[in-house]
Amino acid sequence: EKPAYAPECLDTSAKPRAPGVLNVHLVPHTHDDVGWLKTVDQYYIGSKQDIYKAGVQYILDTVTDYLLLNPDRKFTYVEMAFFKRWWD
Repeated sequence: EKPAYAPECLDTSAKPRAPGVLNVHLVPHTHDDVGWLKTVDQYYIGSKQDIYKAGVQYILDTVTDYLLLNPDRKFTYVEMAFFKRWWD
């Protein structure tokens, strides 16, 4: 099943720059604290929702779905403890 998206968001082609116009680049990212309130594994699988609602594996799954739909999109990720669990 393809994720829902707005069709106009798929147009990532370069646009001519207009003089005097500020170009703003948004870089999608997420910030997932490793071991802040729960263990790394609890954050990753989404357990103990009463402490904090988070399931990091679902963030990475969803992001990759969208990136595969449009290879021109970019995403940054720095929490390697979560990324390793997801990648493995």
